Amino acid sequence: MGPLGTGYEILDELLKKPQSLRFIFHLLEVLQPEDYEAESWQLEPDEKLASVTVLKQTGN
Repeated sequence: MGPLGTGYEILDELLKKPQSLRFIFHLLEVLQPEDYEAESWQLEPDEKLASVTVLKQTGN
């Protein structure tokens, strides 16, 4: 059995010879916290509990 790899030649080469990577992000939009409704995974435990009644009323 040969050496295990990622299944991608480029990634296998990167694992053999690690090098620094540079990522460039282009922001499409910047929102303030009050400009969007937070999803449940973003809420604090007490905020999640408070949102239960609202979610029940809307059918979620």
